[in-house]
This record gives sequence, C-alpha cells and structure tokens, in this order.
Amino acid sequence: MQQQIFTSKAALVTKMRAQITRDEKQAARALIRIYSYQVADEKKSRDVRYHNNVGFMPQDAKLLSGIACWVLAGHTLTEKQFNAVKDRIAKYAGQLVNQAISRGLIVKWGHMYVWGQQLKDVLPHCVKKGGEA
Repeated sequence: MQQQIFTSKAALVTKMRAQITRDEKQAARALIRIYSYQVADEKKSRDVRYHNNVGFMPQDAKLLSGIACWVLAGHTLTEKQFNAVKDRIAKYAGQLVNQAISRGLIVKWGHMYVWGQQLKDVLPHCVKKGGEA
C-alpha cells in the first residue's frame, strides 16, 4: 500500500468503508479483524455479551461470526457471503480506523492522518505510543 494522507478522520473512514465494501479480500480481512475483537465467549456463542464498543453489533454477531469462522477455516467467501458481508461491514469502518490508530498503522500527524505500511520507516522519530505523532 502506498502512503496516503487524509485531512480528517471522516475522510479516512470513508476511504476504509469504500475499500471493505468493494473488494472481497478487503471485506474478508475486515471481517476477520472485527471478529478478532470479539471476547472469547462471544466467539464461542456467536453473540454479543459485552457492550465494549469493539467487535460485532448484536444484530450482526451470529451471521458475521459464522462467516468469519468459515474464512478462518481456509475458505474464500462465496458470492452470497460476500454480499452479506459487504452489506454489513461498512458500519464497522470507524472501528477499524480507530483500532488501526491504536496499533500505530495510522498515525495522526498534526491535523492529518497518514496511512501506509511503511509508516515506521517514514516517520520513526515522530510516532509515539497510540499512533499520535
């Protein structure tokens, strides 16, 4: 991924939303990432037990957890699964962006957000804990 600069978090969320709803591989990656935020007993029961602002929403937990398990078992999304995922995954774009900022994959630099795989090489002295520059 090329380094990209965004002037607002909203613009970044919009870009993320577009990527995860258009591309099957990006949708599957987003699905697995959101699934990874589910607590262990939520994964086991495929529902929501904790309202911790991460993971799936109650109305999506059963279906998306099932599809996430399918993908984690090494399968690719079927057309029907992709359509179900893309119709639901867009609402999680903000959560994906916030988690990427927390993990340092997106860096807030002044009033801009910088997104790209080589951030640590480009801004090593600017990156602080929590992705804040």
